[in-house]
Amino acid sequence: MSGRVRGDRYTPVQRERISQEVTALRQSGMKVQSALQRLGVARSTYYQWPSGGGRGRRCAVNALLPEERQAIVALKQREPHLRHRMISGLLRHADRWISPSSCYRVLRAEDLIEPYERREAPWQKPRYEPIGPNVLWGEDWTKLLIAGRRWYLLVLLDLFSRLIVSWSVVPTVTQREVKELVAQGMLAQGLDRHGPRPRLRTDCGSPNVSGSVKEFLDAIGVDLSLGRVRRPTDNARVERVNGTLKQEEIYCQGASGYLSPEGARLSLARYIDYYNHRRPHQELWNFTPAHVHADGNKTRLLEEYRRNVEQARQNRLRHNRLENGVTLSTFEAKFV
Repeated sequence: MSGRVRGDRYTPVQRERISQEVTALRQSGMKVQSALQRLGVARSTYYQWPSGGGRGRRCAVNALLPEERQAIVALKQREPHLRHRMISGLLRHADRWISPSSCYRVLRAEDLIEPYERREAPWQKPRYEPIGPNVLWGEDWTKLLIAGRRWYLLVLLDLFSRLIVSWSVVPTVTQREVKELVAQGMLAQGLDRHGPRPRLRTDCGSPNVSGSVKEFLDAIGVDLSLGRVRRPTDNARVERVNGTLKQEEIYCQGASGYLSPEGARLSLARYIDYYNHRRPHQELWNFTPAHVHADGNKTRLLEEYRRNVEQARQNRLRHNRLENGVTLSTFEAKFV
């Protein structure tokens, strides 16, 4: 009758229409409960509406605090390109632990959600999952423009933490650039000849499979793991990082790209530092890659995330119960 999809909330228009129908059925001699059953509306839901005779929906004891709602809206207005998940992660820098779903509800209520199409869900298949940092690296390159000419950005990524270990901007990609990229990564991570070495995941591009590169990797004790031909999903995490670099940095430079190689390296260095140390990563529970790389234990990080979310929830419970005049029981007070 109301045109509502099961599981959605009733809109103000739907509430008004339901209230009018109930009023009309009551005038015809039908009881309210029978009218609601006929319309398919829960009695408890109807009586929460002001038009249904209730006092309105009470504020949930776990509702966001006013300053938390203001922080969400202020960050969205200051940086309109951010979506709710990014906002949830960035607010943690100010010690505000708010879930992405809560951010979404606040933004939707303020009409600050822009429409976008969702991509298809990834295939549910087993995948590589490194047990710690510097166990499995991924390497790939992507194109960019400098003064209208094609150059390349090479990226070496730690697949455990999504940390960009090393990178370079070059006019062409040969075996020399690949070897220098790996050498820079080894030096940056302080990996010596006697410690454990990562495994290198790459595609079958000619610079990666050259005899010179294989000899170099053998000499430094790094195993080469090649993906299948025409299977970019075999190195999906590096492909995803390249997509992020393009969307948030490279494509922002305009049709002709960067003005000079020096300017490109400076701008990319600034963004990669932001990506590693400040940009929240959804796959990492909105921790930064540098934080995950330094900790090296995702089980501990997940426990930290849950602990902080629970602490934020308890703070809201305490505040909203006091605002509503609800007295805490002795049992509840131990946990708030």
